Amino acid sequence: MNITTEAFAVIDKKAKAQGNGACVLVPKEWTGKTVRIILIEKNGEIAMPLPNSSPLKKELWNTYIKNAIKEMESVSQRASDYAEELKNTDLDVDQKALIKNFSREFDYMFSEVEIKK
Repeated sequence: MNITTEAFAVIDKKAKAQGNGACVLVPKEWTGKTVRIILIEKNGEIAMPLPNSSPLKKELWNTYIKNAIKEMESVSQRASDYAEELKNTDLDVDQKALIKNFSREFDYMFSEVEIKK
């Protein structure tokens, strides 16, 4: 199925389980705005055609790439902020809290490492 739509931004994310359904988190600035969710993965196959020679498709693809870069830079900066806080924190309980918050925010799982002397 091909869908043509006009938009101000594009973000690709995985839907996460939420109660009896699923949700997709979007930037806080989108609160109260109308968004459109389009299923692009079914049975492990992702429907993402590469841009062809159409100028409009190339412009949309470039916008998609710019948004992906912006989101990656944002994640990178946030991860750097957490790393800096962790470096400057001495208490084990605070360090565990930072790692737990980081894990929640980025959906990463970290196993605890026991250091024996």
